[in-house]
Amino acid sequence: MWTQQAIEACDATRNTCAPVLSLKCSSALGIYSVKLSAIWSLKRPMVLPSITNLGMLWHASGLLSHCGVGKPNWSGFMQSVCKGDAQGVSAVEMLAIVDLNPSSDDCVYSTLVYVLKQAKSARVSVPNVTFHQPLYVKAVNISIRANLDVVIRTGGFHTLMSFLGSIGHFVKGSGLEEVMTLILGQTLWSMC
Repeated sequence: MWTQQAIEACDATRNTCAPVLSLKCSSALGIYSVKLSAIWSLKRPMVLPSITNLGMLWHASGLLSHCGVGKPNWSGFMQSVCKGDAQGVSAVEMLAIVDLNPSSDDCVYSTLVYVLKQAKSARVSVPNVTFHQPLYVKAVNISIRANLDVVIRTGGFHTLMSFLGSIGHFVKGSGLEEVMTLILGQTLWSMC
């Protein structure tokens, strides 16, 4: 039986605040300085991480197994070939909090700098950060103005809604709008 008392939110977050930094950038252009290039200029050879070779090796080991000797499952195979400390199945940790209005430039900048420091300590060269749509453009603008080496992405829901919106724009007047209104409802379809 669970007898421990729940802790207050202020106690759980005590001494876990990320440092608040002020955004001071000389360039005010930000996202307006970005120049778009033709899509063909973005094509580069794709380099897969070396761990994908382990997946092929594990699959191939099933073809080469001896009679009566089974191959280990995926997790057993990975434990035998990977070295070093790894988290267990799951880990719950309290992350730092930026105690500012989430839509302020200083909050977004402080968050991006904190993520960069955490990525550096984890030996990640360029971290990916997901923002929801209202903050996405602001975060991209700040990362360009401050010259931060970070990839800003939108969340899956907003990416999907943007895609549906583009489809809705192309099929306007075809009757598909009425069908989608029946399926999704007027409110959700109008968001697209």
